[in-house]
Amino acid sequence: MSATPFLVFPWQRPFLPALKDHVNEITQGRPGSALLLVPHNRPWRYLVQHYAADGYTGLLPKVMTLSDAVASWRAFDSFAPLHTANTLDRVALLHQCINTLAREDSSLASRFARMDMALFLPWGLRLAALLEEMYGQLVEIADISHLENEVAALAAALLGALGRISKAYEAALLKNSWTTPGLDIFTLARGNPPVPPLFAPRPDRPVVIAGFSLLTGGEDQLLKRLWQDGAEICLHGDPALAANTGSVHWACEEQATWLRRWNARA
Repeated sequence: MSATPFLVFPWQRPFLPALKDHVNEITQGRPGSALLLVPHNRPWRYLVQHYAADGYTGLLPKVMTLSDAVASWRAFDSFAPLHTANTLDRVALLHQCINTLAREDSSLASRFARMDMALFLPWGLRLAALLEEMYGQLVEIADISHLENEVAALAAALLGALGRISKAYEAALLKNSWTTPGLDIFTLARGNPPVPPLFAPRPDRPVVIAGFSLLTGGEDQLLKRLWQDGAEICLHGDPALAANTGSVHWACEEQATWLRRWNARA
């Protein structure tokens, strides 16, 4: 399929009732055949209310958050089952990795080698969150040196070994058959695996991507792949986005940049 123009739903009117009508139109009154990808679960709750208010009793669209879709896509692409490690599991794994690396890194050893989990926990939480953000933005993680006068000594030690920590962390996750949401996005975006049948748009099963505005680097790549395969992108914003004049409300600048980045029409 070829990429379709973005659809702009004017923000002068509520988005979800118009989106519901659009799904009914493209499915010929069979909304249950459609898949909706959304940023979070809140739209689903309100869509259910709109269908109930109309007295509709048939199948509803399948609605998935992007995070759930990414996890399913990664599972489809993986040779072995993967378990998404929770935050505390990630921190414990980072603690082990840093203790191992400290045997060959005097800076890490002097600050972390004898640090128990209670003291490490706040640093581990920050480090886990930083790695997740960098994976999600498709940043190649490397050691960041010479920050002793810029940040706290403990932070400088971690940043100075950041690339080595990330490699050890990824290896430890793989050994345990674990993954993280950020690593899922990074792996899919870098690996370019085929779109699973569940997310592949078909004439009898449209895929609608709705409610997004600001994307991470990984989200941008994955959604673009779906769009190029025929998924529809639905934006709720300034109608000027569809005028292609370059002049839109400042609140929609990110959406305008998105259109330009993908060389898309609206």
